[in-house]
Amino acid sequence: MKPETPQWDFPRSLDSVAILVGLGVDYGLNVAQCLAHSGLREIDLKAKKRLLSAESEIQVIRNLQRHLGHDRPLGFEAGQRYQLTTFGIWSFAVLSCRTARQAAETGVRFARLTSAYCNPRLEDRGEEVLMKATVDDLPEDVSQFLLERDAVTVVNIQRGILPMALPLMRFHCSFPKPVYADVLDDFFDIAIQYEQAENFISAPANLGDVILPRNNSSFFQRCEQECLQVLGQRRIHEGFSGKVRMELVREIHCAPTMADISQYFAVSSRTLRRRLQQEGTDFESLLDETRQALAEELLRTTNFSITEIAERLGYQQTTNFIRAFKRWTGTSPLPFRTNNF
Repeated sequence: MKPETPQWDFPRSLDSVAILVGLGVDYGLNVAQCLAHSGLREIDLKAKKRLLSAESEIQVIRNLQRHLGHDRPLGFEAGQRYQLTTFGIWSFAVLSCRTARQAAETGVRFARLTSAYCNPRLEDRGEEVLMKATVDDLPEDVSQFLLERDAVTVVNIQRGILPMALPLMRFHCSFPKPVYADVLDDFFDIAIQYEQAENFISAPANLGDVILPRNNSSFFQRCEQECLQVLGQRRIHEGFSGKVRMELVREIHCAPTMADISQYFAVSSRTLRRRLQQEGTDFESLLDETRQALAEELLRTTNFSITEIAERLGYQQTTNFIRAFKRWTGTSPLPFRTNNF
């Protein structure tokens, strides 16, 4: 039976990788060392709206660990660089919540819009509330890094929301105690308990009743709807077809063929076709969808000539691009630009 897709394996923002690369550069690495074997290039880091696969980000983490070693608190240091403002509309939704409990529930509900890998969830236990995390299905070599990064990110954000210091009650961790444990204890202001059965941090239950200083119910409703919309847009990048879409975006300038994409995923063209059929699509449709989306974005947001756009989309002749664009939209590129620029 084919295994289910891991809960952490969904498209992610490039902002997180940019933060990781910044950490590596501050330690003396160059960008190429940070991005090696991730399928990303330095120029990709400037494409703010682009999504990337979880595997690409995990490869960047592996690169940091390989070059810098496992005895540095790299997950901790990375987590400190993720602030409330890092996560766009998710941040505004959390900030505008009425209470700390609503903020925590909203944050967990839309966790796929953040850098989280450890499947955060809330659990009430009498006088305390636990923020639990799952690491069982994470790649073993990066799981402790990801847990530490997620935990630090959560606490950083809570400290930015609450009008008081965050009083943690317990922190349980399933991993062995690292050599840098004192650094983590100082940050969380609590003695972390290692080699435990669960991973969680807990706070007093009555903390959930605290009214947040920037609460705004009408603004929250608008942000909530925007979060739902963004999640809906990202779903088209999930599954195997979503991974093919992301690879097409990365290589579209080379006019990738089915054979090229099959080779990238180390499968036969026949297997590629079958897996796409299982998700209700095919290679030609994905290629068309990708080219159309990129063409419309370039026409709306840049001053590139029609010939330059055609070249960036892998067309050897501009006339072929114009014909394709008219087939997609019913109009030619120039009128489309005039009406949408």
